[in-house]
Amino acid sequence: MGSKDDQSNNGEVLMKTTNATLNNYLLNNSVYTMCDLVTITPVAGSVIRLTDADVDITLGGYTYSHNTYQFKRSNTKIHIGLQVDEMDFTLFDIGSNLINNHTLYQSCVNGYFDNAQIKVERLLNCYGAYTADYKVWMFEGNVSAANPSRYEIKLKVKSELEKLNLPQPRNLYQPTCVNTLFDNNCGLNKATYLKTGTMGTVTSSTVFQATLSTTPTDSYYNLGYITCTSGANNGVKRSIKTQVNTSPVTITLYYPLPYLPTSGDTFEILPGCDKTYAGGCQKYSNTNRFRGMDFIPRNEDAQ
Repeated sequence: MGSKDDQSNNGEVLMKTTNATLNNYLLNNSVYTMCDLVTITPVAGSVIRLTDADVDITLGGYTYSHNTYQFKRSNTKIHIGLQVDEMDFTLFDIGSNLINNHTLYQSCVNGYFDNAQIKVERLLNCYGAYTADYKVWMFEGNVSAANPSRYEIKLKVKSELEKLNLPQPRNLYQPTCVNTLFDNNCGLNKATYLKTGTMGTVTSSTVFQATLSTTPTDSYYNLGYITCTSGANNGVKRSIKTQVNTSPVTITLYYPLPYLPTSGDTFEILPGCDKTYAGGCQKYSNTNRFRGMDFIPRNEDAQ
């Protein structure tokens, strides 16, 4: 028994299939129990496993919690052919649970759910002697949008087929560099440029003075970002608007930190790149990797 679904995992078509054990259970029971098993895997951070049963479910060496976060989801569809399925998934914070030392709302704002993978499986006979044979794959996809509010996070999840929606040609004519700082095409090692700092006088949640492990030139960290490593904002990441090389260095952030930092709070800092030849590749002595186009033809002249 099985049905072909349009979901894809690493290029492979996934199937909703059953086995002899599950087939016998369904044939011999007119009434049966079932629950959803949800696995949320972020790009970086700890994995969350949830169930909508009223007890914890332990399967395959993993425990799916019933009382950390509640959730609801929309139905998924089965299609013949290629069609990107979508699922609306809502998480509810029912207590003082923390993700990487942050509340559900703070974690969402900090990017925990950005492009996170969500897998939904269904477990039958969930209050009996269940095994992996009683589990059926239902849906798998990546978070495309996350909308946080005080007590809930609304997520839009698109199936793995969404990854096939790439524009062609992949690299278009543009004056700025098409590389991403520290990616394989850029070739720079992020660890080489990662430095530490300590906050000094704090003016507001966006402006503070700092002492850095190495003294930078003026504006060196513009468009970069900091990640707080202590204090009330521990783990929070923010983009840097300006860095002025006064004594000490003054840093201005694009968006305020959730909590007012205090003198002595520590952070990690990385420089940024404005994608130009002078402001990017020359800044890092990486001019041989520049992939911008200086002379872009008019639309009517482009072939």
